[in-house]
Amino acid sequence: MIQILDSPAAISPGTLRNKGIDIERQKRNKKRATSIYPSSISRCTREIVYNMTIDMPETKKDTRYYDGLRRMATGNAVHDRVAADHERAGVLVEKDLKLEYLDRMNGEIDEVLEIDGKEYVLEVKTVNVRRFKAIKKEGRLEKSMVMQILYYMYRMKMPGWLYIENKDTQEYLEYFYPTHDLPLFKELMHKVNVINYCFMA
Repeated sequence: MIQILDSPAAISPGTLRNKGIDIERQKRNKKRATSIYPSSISRCTREIVYNMTIDMPETKKDTRYYDGLRRMATGNAVHDRVAADHERAGVLVEKDLKLEYLDRMNGEIDEVLEIDGKEYVLEVKTVNVRRFKAIKKEGRLEKSMVMQILYYMYRMKMPGWLYIENKDTQEYLEYFYPTHDLPLFKELMHKVNVINYCFMA
């Protein structure tokens, strides 16, 4: 961080940006996570249930907090750019498609594409250079990524693509899934059933 002395502004542009982030987060935040999200289903089952049964404390708003939200905004910008490219290519059917609430599962599909007359679900992920190199070298995807695309495929009854972009270089990797019916999907649905059982009267 560069410190500029004797600034003519009472508040710096960076501080004002953080204020804008806070205003946007206040619109979206809920005290309690009342839904299960496909992006976090790979987490510990006990952790998910715990977060759904208590009011979450206010996050400490330090530098790391705002840095993390800015990284998320960068990922959102990549999503918009990819969708715009697909729209220009004439294959984008829908973007940011909200799933109908079912079994406490809540989520938003990045894109639905139609290629050569067939529809596909697309999930876009952005990662830093270190994670990208590890995925490329080892060929092993993060569990949360795969679970998320498989669940969306199951709900939409479509095959799917997982698109992973390096935030630093815009290099990308693509993984095609013809079916959701994989062992990892069965693990996902087992967790969903266990979580829902915890909330049965």
